[in-house]
Amino acid sequence: MRINIKQFLLVFTVSLCALFFQNCADSMNTEEYTNQSSSSGNDSSANGSNTLPLATPPPTVEAVTISGTTVNQTIPLDSPVDLSVNASGTNVSYQWYKDDVAIPGATSASFRIAKSAISDSGLYKVTSSNSVNSVTATVAVSIVRQPYQYPPVLTLAAKDVKVLRGYRNIILTPTNGDVSLVVSASNATSYQWYFKSLAAGATFTPINGAQASSYNFKLLYASTAQYGDYKVVISNAYGSIESSARVAN
Repeated sequence: MRINIKQFLLVFTVSLCALFFQNCADSMNTEEYTNQSSSSGNDSSANGSNTLPLATPPPTVEAVTISGTTVNQTIPLDSPVDLSVNASGTNVSYQWYKDDVAIPGATSASFRIAKSAISDSGLYKVTSSNSVNSVTATVAVSIVRQPYQYPPVLTLAAKDVKVLRGYRNIILTPTNGDVSLVVSASNATSYQWYFKSLAAGATFTPINGAQASSYNFKLLYASTAQYGDYKVVISNAYGSIESSARVAN
């Protein structure tokens, strides 16, 4: 059998080209796979760099504690009262109470009464609290008077005056018709005398200018207009007392 040289060369050439193109295709596929893998890695890296950080845990809330001890207080009347608590913890809030009743507006670590009164005596407490716990401290406050801070004390009371008239209505007693109503009191700073006639329904009215420990006047001739009840109100900044007397026949 005779081999055609031209046909042999044609078949050889075609086969060689097919093998060449197959190798090229394999090479391109391998490069594409490599690029895709690299790209995938880069994407993963990029995604990793864009990942949000983990949420920061909330801060720890410290429980409320109170240091030191509360001391009961004895305060002179009219002096200031200062109470305070030394509490530590996170976001501590306060409320003061007097005899278990909340004091309006007393919501800080300290509480002050600028000028004390006897009614300010009592048991005070403060509650210090947050979201974790609550701690209460108590203190007894006693408001006491100083020796000069008591109401007046009556040492001499006013005395009744009996009026005696004689012939032609002449006043026999008191002598010459002179009436003197006198009182004495300790710790007194002011006096005010009042008069109430013997008429039905009468009431006490202040006597102008009668603001001393004694009240003196002269009875009118042939008149009973001054007959009646007299009283004096004796006062100071811490209270008052009264003393009364009757002038009549």
